[in-house]
Amino acid sequence: MKTGDLELLGLNRSEAKVYLALLELGSSTSGVITDKAQVSPSKIYWVLEKLLQKGLASYILKGKTKFYSAASPQKLGDYLEEERRKIDEKGEALKGLLPELVSLQKLAEEPQQAEIFVGFPAMKNAYSTMYDSARKGDEHMVFLRSAEEEGTPGAVLFFNRLHKRAVEIGIRRKLISRDIPESRSLFGKGAYSGRKRDEVRFAGICPEGINILNDYVLFMHLAEKPICVLVRSKQMASDYRKFFNELWKTAKD
Repeated sequence: MKTGDLELLGLNRSEAKVYLALLELGSSTSGVITDKAQVSPSKIYWVLEKLLQKGLASYILKGKTKFYSAASPQKLGDYLEEERRKIDEKGEALKGLLPELVSLQKLAEEPQQAEIFVGFPAMKNAYSTMYDSARKGDEHMVFLRSAEEEGTPGAVLFFNRLHKRAVEIGIRRKLISRDIPESRSLFGKGAYSGRKRDEVRFAGICPEGINILNDYVLFMHLAEKPICVLVRSKQMASDYRKFFNELWKTAKD
Protein backbone atom coordinates (compact mmCIF):
# COMPACT_ATOMS: atom_id res chain seq x y z
CA MET A 1 0.00 0.00 0.00
CA LYS A 2 1.18 3.52 -0.78
CA THR A 3 1.35 6.17 1.90
CA GLY A 4 -0.72 8.40 -0.38
CA ASP A 5 -3.76 6.18 0.24
CA LEU A 6 -3.59 6.88 3.96
CA GLU A 7 -2.89 10.55 3.36
CA LEU A 8 -6.31 10.74 1.72
CA LEU A 9 -7.75 9.76 5.10
CA GLY A 10 -6.08 12.70 6.84
CA LEU A 11 -2.71 11.34 7.94
CA ASN A 12 0.41 13.23 6.94
CA ARG A 13 3.19 11.42 5.07
CA SER A 14 5.29 10.61 8.16
CA GLU A 15 2.26 9.33 10.08
CA ALA A 16 1.26 7.11 7.15
CA LYS A 17 4.78 5.66 6.82
CA VAL A 18 5.02 4.87 10.55
CA TYR A 19 1.51 3.35 10.69
CA LEU A 20 2.27 1.04 7.76
CA ALA A 21 5.59 0.08 9.38
CA LEU A 22 3.79 -0.76 12.63
CA LEU A 23 1.30 -2.97 10.77
CA GLU A 24 4.14 -4.95 9.21
CA LEU A 25 6.43 -5.10 12.24
CA GLY A 26 4.02 -5.75 15.06
CA SER A 27 5.18 -4.71 18.54
CA SER A 28 8.48 -2.85 18.07
CA THR A 29 10.75 -0.28 19.62
CA SER A 30 11.17 3.22 18.23
CA GLY A 31 14.58 2.42 16.75
CA VAL A 32 13.27 -0.51 14.70
CA ILE A 33 10.26 1.55 13.59
CA THR A 34 12.54 4.40 12.53
CA ASP A 35 14.57 2.11 10.28
CA LYS A 36 11.49 0.45 8.76
CA ALA A 37 9.51 3.63 8.15
CA GLN A 38 12.59 5.60 7.04
CA VAL A 39 11.73 8.68 9.04
CA SER A 40 14.13 10.95 10.87
CA PRO A 41 15.07 9.74 14.38
CA SER A 42 14.39 13.25 15.65
CA LYS A 43 10.79 13.01 14.42
CA ILE A 44 9.86 9.45 15.40
CA TYR A 45 8.58 10.23 18.92
CA TRP A 46 6.54 13.18 17.66
CA VAL A 47 4.97 11.00 14.92
CA LEU A 48 4.24 8.15 17.32
CA GLU A 49 2.63 10.59 19.75
CA LYS A 50 0.35 11.87 16.97
CA LEU A 51 -0.71 8.30 16.11
CA LEU A 52 -1.39 7.62 19.81
CA GLN A 53 -3.58 10.74 20.00
CA LYS A 54 -5.52 9.60 16.94
CA GLY A 55 -6.09 6.16 18.42
CA LEU A 56 -4.09 4.46 15.65
CA ALA A 57 -1.26 3.17 17.85
CA SER A 58 -0.63 1.96 21.38
CA TYR A 59 2.36 0.88 23.46
CA ILE A 60 3.33 -1.35 26.37
CA LEU A 61 6.29 -1.05 28.73
CA LYS A 62 8.76 -3.88 29.05
CA GLY A 63 11.08 -2.74 31.77
CA LYS A 64 11.80 0.85 30.80
CA THR A 65 11.39 0.32 27.06
CA LYS A 66 8.25 1.22 25.09
CA PHE A 67 7.05 -1.26 22.47
CA TYR A 68 4.65 0.28 19.97
CA SER A 69 1.90 -1.50 18.01
CA ALA A 70 -0.51 -0.41 15.29
CA ALA A 71 -4.20 -0.26 16.14
CA SER A 72 -6.50 -2.45 14.07
CA PRO A 73 -7.13 -1.00 10.58
CA GLN A 74 -10.82 -0.95 11.53
CA LYS A 75 -9.87 1.88 13.92
CA LEU A 76 -9.35 4.07 10.87
CA GLY A 77 -13.14 4.20 10.62
CA ASP A 78 -13.36 5.46 14.20
CA TYR A 79 -10.68 8.01 13.42
CA LEU A 80 -12.61 9.28 10.37
CA GLU A 81 -15.82 9.49 12.41
CA GLU A 82 -14.05 11.57 15.05
CA GLU A 83 -12.58 13.85 12.38
CA ARG A 84 -16.07 14.26 10.87
CA ARG A 85 -17.45 15.20 14.29
CA LYS A 86 -14.71 17.82 14.73
CA ILE A 87 -15.43 19.25 11.27
CA ASP A 88 -19.15 19.49 12.14
CA GLU A 89 -18.28 21.34 15.36
CA LYS A 90 -16.04 23.74 13.46
CA GLY A 91 -18.83 24.28 10.93
CA GLU A 92 -21.25 25.23 13.71
CA ALA A 93 -18.66 27.56 15.24
CA LEU A 94 -18.14 29.20 11.85
CA LYS A 95 -21.88 29.88 11.50
CA GLY A 96 -21.71 31.91 14.69
CA LEU A 97 -18.58 33.78 13.62
CA LEU A 98 -19.61 34.58 10.04
CA PRO A 99 -21.79 37.66 10.77
CA GLU A 100 -18.99 39.31 12.76
CA LEU A 101 -16.35 38.39 10.18
CA VAL A 102 -18.49 39.76 7.34
CA SER A 103 -19.06 42.93 9.37
CA LEU A 104 -15.30 43.37 9.81
CA GLN A 105 -14.76 42.89 6.08
CA LYS A 106 -17.42 45.48 5.24
CA LEU A 107 -15.81 47.93 7.65
CA ALA A 108 -12.48 47.50 5.88
CA GLU A 109 -14.15 47.99 2.49
CA GLU A 110 -16.10 51.11 3.51
CA PRO A 111 -14.71 54.33 2.06
CA GLN A 112 -13.00 56.43 4.72
CA GLN A 113 -11.54 59.82 3.98
CA ALA A 114 -10.92 63.21 5.55
CA GLU A 115 -10.64 66.71 4.05
CA ILE A 116 -9.78 70.10 5.55
CA PHE A 117 -11.63 73.29 4.53
CA VAL A 118 -10.58 76.83 5.47
CA GLY A 119 -12.80 79.94 5.17
CA PHE A 120 -16.57 80.30 4.65
CA PRO A 121 -16.51 79.56 0.88
CA ALA A 122 -14.56 76.35 1.48
CA MET A 123 -16.78 75.47 4.44
CA LYS A 124 -19.80 75.81 2.15
CA ASN A 125 -18.26 73.10 -0.05
CA ALA A 126 -17.86 70.84 2.98
CA TYR A 127 -21.51 71.20 3.96
CA SER A 128 -22.58 70.80 0.33
CA THR A 129 -20.73 67.48 0.15
CA MET A 130 -22.51 66.35 3.28
CA TYR A 131 -25.94 67.57 2.13
CA ASP A 132 -25.52 66.03 -1.32
CA SER A 133 -25.73 62.64 0.42
CA ALA A 134 -29.01 63.54 2.12
CA ARG A 135 -32.61 62.68 1.22
CA LYS A 136 -35.93 63.88 2.56
CA GLY A 137 -36.37 62.71 6.14
CA ASP A 138 -32.67 62.33 6.90
CA GLU A 139 -31.49 63.65 10.25
CA HIS A 140 -28.70 66.19 10.66
CA MET A 141 -27.41 66.23 14.24
CA VAL A 142 -25.35 69.19 15.47
CA PHE A 143 -23.37 70.01 18.57
CA LEU A 144 -23.35 73.80 18.16
CA ARG A 145 -20.42 76.12 18.68
CA SER A 146 -20.63 78.81 21.36
CA ALA A 147 -23.32 81.50 21.04
CA GLU A 148 -20.54 84.06 20.62
CA GLU A 149 -19.18 82.26 17.55
CA GLU A 150 -22.56 81.23 16.11
CA GLY A 151 -23.90 84.79 16.51
CA THR A 152 -21.34 86.65 14.39
CA PRO A 153 -22.77 88.27 11.22
CA GLY A 154 -20.78 85.98 8.92
CA ALA A 155 -21.87 82.87 10.80
CA VAL A 156 -25.54 83.95 10.90
CA LEU A 157 -25.57 84.55 7.15
CA PHE A 158 -23.86 81.21 6.45
CA PHE A 159 -26.02 79.07 8.73
CA ASN A 160 -29.32 80.69 7.72
CA ARG A 161 -28.50 79.85 4.08
CA LEU A 162 -27.59 76.33 5.17
CA HIS A 163 -30.90 76.04 7.03
CA LYS A 164 -32.76 77.11 3.89
CA ARG A 165 -31.11 74.31 1.92
CA ALA A 166 -31.94 71.80 4.65
CA VAL A 167 -35.62 72.81 4.41
CA GLU A 168 -35.52 72.46 0.60
CA ILE A 169 -34.13 68.93 0.85
CA GLY A 170 -36.43 67.98 3.72
CA ILE A 171 -33.70 67.33 6.28
CA ARG A 172 -34.70 67.23 9.94
CA ARG A 173 -32.18 68.97 12.14
CA LYS A 174 -31.57 68.34 15.83
CA LEU A 175 -29.26 70.77 17.57
CA ILE A 176 -27.71 70.73 21.04
CA SER A 177 -26.19 73.88 22.52
CA ARG A 178 -24.70 74.77 25.89
CA ASP A 179 -27.42 75.77 28.34
CA ILE A 180 -26.44 79.40 28.87
CA PRO A 181 -28.59 82.57 28.48
CA GLU A 182 -26.77 83.69 25.34
CA SER A 183 -27.54 80.42 23.53
CA ARG A 184 -31.19 80.41 24.56
CA SER A 185 -31.52 84.02 23.42
CA LEU A 186 -29.97 83.25 20.03
CA PHE A 187 -32.64 80.64 19.30
CA GLY A 188 -35.47 82.22 21.31
CA LYS A 189 -35.66 85.77 19.96
CA GLY A 190 -32.31 86.15 18.21
CA ALA A 191 -30.92 85.52 14.74
CA TYR A 192 -31.88 81.81 14.70
CA SER A 193 -35.39 82.04 16.11
CA GLY A 194 -38.41 80.54 14.32
CA ARG A 195 -36.48 78.24 11.99
CA LYS A 196 -38.60 75.44 10.56
CA ARG A 197 -37.56 71.78 10.92
CA ASP A 198 -35.01 72.70 13.59
CA GLU A 199 -35.37 71.22 17.06
CA VAL A 200 -33.04 72.71 19.65
CA ARG A 201 -32.19 71.44 23.12
CA PHE A 202 -29.74 72.67 25.72
CA ALA A 203 -27.24 70.77 27.88
CA GLY A 204 -25.02 71.90 30.74
CA ILE A 205 -21.92 70.33 29.22
CA CYS A 206 -21.59 69.16 25.62
CA PRO A 207 -19.04 69.02 22.78
CA GLU A 208 -18.98 71.90 20.33
CA GLY A 209 -18.82 72.18 16.55
CA ILE A 210 -19.65 68.59 15.54
CA ASN A 211 -22.09 67.71 12.75
CA ILE A 212 -23.34 64.19 11.95
CA LEU A 213 -25.27 63.35 8.79
CA ASN A 214 -25.43 59.90 7.17
CA ASP A 215 -21.83 58.64 6.87
CA TYR A 216 -20.27 62.08 7.46
CA VAL A 217 -18.89 63.77 10.56
CA LEU A 218 -17.88 67.43 10.26
CA PHE A 219 -15.74 69.12 12.91
CA MET A 220 -15.93 72.91 12.81
CA HIS A 221 -14.20 75.86 14.47
CA LEU A 222 -15.54 79.36 13.83
CA ALA A 223 -12.44 81.51 14.22
CA GLU A 224 -11.80 84.74 12.26
CA LYS A 225 -11.15 82.37 9.35
CA PRO A 226 -13.38 79.31 9.91
CA ILE A 227 -11.84 75.87 9.56
CA CYS A 228 -13.51 72.50 9.41
CA VAL A 229 -12.58 68.86 8.85
CA LEU A 230 -15.01 66.62 6.98
CA VAL A 231 -14.64 62.90 7.68
CA ARG A 232 -16.45 60.19 5.80
CA SER A 233 -16.63 57.08 7.95
CA LYS A 234 -19.72 54.98 8.58
CA GLN A 235 -18.35 53.66 11.87
CA MET A 236 -17.33 57.08 13.17
CA ALA A 237 -20.70 58.57 12.20
CA SER A 238 -22.48 55.71 13.95
CA ASP A 239 -20.47 56.22 17.14
CA TYR A 240 -21.10 59.98 17.24
CA ARG A 241 -24.80 59.44 16.43
CA LYS A 242 -25.17 57.12 19.43
CA PHE A 243 -23.41 59.66 21.64
CA PHE A 244 -25.65 62.48 20.38
CA ASN A 245 -28.83 60.47 20.98
CA GLU A 246 -27.80 59.67 24.54
CA LEU A 247 -27.17 63.34 25.31
CA TRP A 248 -30.37 64.35 23.52
CA LYS A 249 -32.43 62.27 25.99
CA THR A 250 -31.24 64.35 28.94
CA ALA A 251 -30.94 67.75 27.24
CA LYS A 252 -33.58 70.40 28.08
CA ASP A 253 -35.97 72.17 25.73
